[in-house]
Amino acid sequence: MALVSGCGSLASKPGTANDVKETGPTNASAFGTPANEPPPFFPTLIERARQLSTAPARPSSVDLPVSVRDIAWEQYRKISFRPERALWHGEPGHFEAQFFHMGYGYRDPVPVFVIEGQDAKPFAYSSDQFDFGGGIAPPSAQEAAQLSFAGMRLHANINRDDYRDEFMLFQGASYFRGVGKGGWLGLSGRGLAINQGLSEPEQFPRFSEMYLQKPGPDDKYLWVLALLEGKSVTGAYAMRIQPGDFTTVEISAQIFLREAVQVFAVAPLTSMFLYGEEHPANFGDFRPEVHDSDTLVMIDGNGDTIARPLHNPPRTTVSAFGLTSPKGFGLEQRDRVWDHYQDIVERYDIRPTGWVEPLGDWGRGAVRLFEFSSHLESDDNIAAYWVPEKIENNQFAVKYRVYFGDRLPFTPALGRVIGTRHASWEPARSRFVVDFANLPKEAENAEVTLDATVNNGRLAEQKLLKNPYTGGYRVEIDAVREQSDDIEMRVTLRSGGRPVTETWSYLWQPTR
Repeated sequence: MALVSGCGSLASKPGTANDVKETGPTNASAFGTPANEPPPFFPTLIERARQLSTAPARPSSVDLPVSVRDIAWEQYRKISFRPERALWHGEPGHFEAQFFHMGYGYRDPVPVFVIEGQDAKPFAYSSDQFDFGGGIAPPSAQEAAQLSFAGMRLHANINRDDYRDEFMLFQGASYFRGVGKGGWLGLSGRGLAINQGLSEPEQFPRFSEMYLQKPGPDDKYLWVLALLEGKSVTGAYAMRIQPGDFTTVEISAQIFLREAVQVFAVAPLTSMFLYGEEHPANFGDFRPEVHDSDTLVMIDGNGDTIARPLHNPPRTTVSAFGLTSPKGFGLEQRDRVWDHYQDIVERYDIRPTGWVEPLGDWGRGAVRLFEFSSHLESDDNIAAYWVPEKIENNQFAVKYRVYFGDRLPFTPALGRVIGTRHASWEPARSRFVVDFANLPKEAENAEVTLDATVNNGRLAEQKLLKNPYTGGYRVEIDAVREQSDDIEMRVTLRSGGRPVTETWSYLWQPTR
């Protein structure tokens, strides 16, 4: 497995494969199973996307009534869908759907259709479906005729039998956010991202039409189909969504390119990292940490696992990790201790982890990590996504699952990084302290060795210490910067030549 970033490259050492253990919680029982067949309506949507790809992109946004066009965020958020008007409200079954009003920054209409058999019938917008919160005039009948929805949210009984909680929402471009039982909305998934991390403007393909297949009264899952449209691409997405301890989105997508693009980002995850334990209270905040996710995790086809702690960089950074037939990647919120955040409002300790499980062989490509500098916790400054090595005939088909939950949907086979801390006394020299825990049983009574490498710098000192407080090991390395370039560091613990931990990967950047 090779790593390439904007600051150079570093090849990993070969190691014995370590399989992902598919012994996770029963509520993640979809993990490792074959893909489900999309509804019969899906080929019709694929053909629609193919035909649209042969013509110029259609305009998206529409003129909105002044009453909702120029409102502030606080006014917009008061507009709520009336629960009694929800799709499937009062009907047998587990699901309801509510919808978002257009306005503020959400100016792209998203028509909604309900699939019954082979037919798709529109679920029409009406202003009386919404409570406008006072102070905002509802659109007139003439204005309402030109409007649609701006997205939707799905509800089911995941926490209480007498209340249907919001467990998934779609709003803006191709973004979707999910949450499992007892969790809190956090990071987002996206259908597709185009040209992210380049000097030219990023493209944001959007779900321009949404189709909901009416579930049976005993179904524990819901199919949502979507038409994707953008400047350079069109596509058809079939999403089988099942809420629970984990909320799982199984995706089958067929994408058509109108023109070549530089970065074709598949299965993007978007999150926020303001600061963490390596630089506590970096913004003069009373809270020790502020982030939706703290670690990028990747598992190559041979089982090699990389854990890259996220950070808020001094400048925009794109790192690429070359993988072959990956078993998965995700943005994890590993730190689940409330005291480490001290936030009783935002509850970062229960924000979800997002994990992407490929279905089928994805071949060669790279997971890219996009990080940009931010001073606001409202900024989603982190993104991770898969970039395939090649796209043939301007078409791309892909299947995968996205899991939203309070942990990974499987039991990791290797010891894990549970802490990263950074101390700096000199501009060109820093100490990094990394804690590993939960090593495999075979490493408990065996000799464990430290394998540390530095790219574009040198190791001045390295120590491996048993940590009686975690039951694992602590690594201390002093790295020296010999140039002004970024420095890539990697640390793995081994026993008998085999890795017994994931590889800690860290990018140390000079402040400019």
